[in-house]
Amino acid sequence: MIADTRRVTWIALSALAAGLLAGAALASAHFAYLEQLVDVLEPIGAIWVNAVRMTVVPLVVSLLIVAVASSDTLRAMGRLGGAALLYFLGLLIVVGILTFLLATMAFPGEVTMIPAEPKRS
Repeated sequence: MIADTRRVTWIALSALAAGLLAGAALASAHFAYLEQLVDVLEPIGAIWVNAVRMTVVPLVVSLLIVAVASSDTLRAMGRLGGAALLYFLGLLIVVGILTFLLATMAFPGEVTMIPAEPKRS
């Protein structure tokens, strides 16, 4: 049973990667018929992303509500909140550092923490 689950997981991840690559290839192609295909497929993708959001957000909120409601003591709830806050802050720091590093690699010399010259109106 576990092998079947892993196989389905890899199939889903492969399909997501193939879709990402196909979408990037279609978006960067400069052929008129491919641009028309992108225009047709774009609303379908937007509907799909919105449907996933509509499914995931209630599941996450209900999971949080059940986790808080199932805690026996106030101390356990405090530990859960503290762990969630530390996890959030850790991810925020990691994403901030990665964003800064990627921006400096993509735009060398243009990304600074303090502007060299103030903008004049």
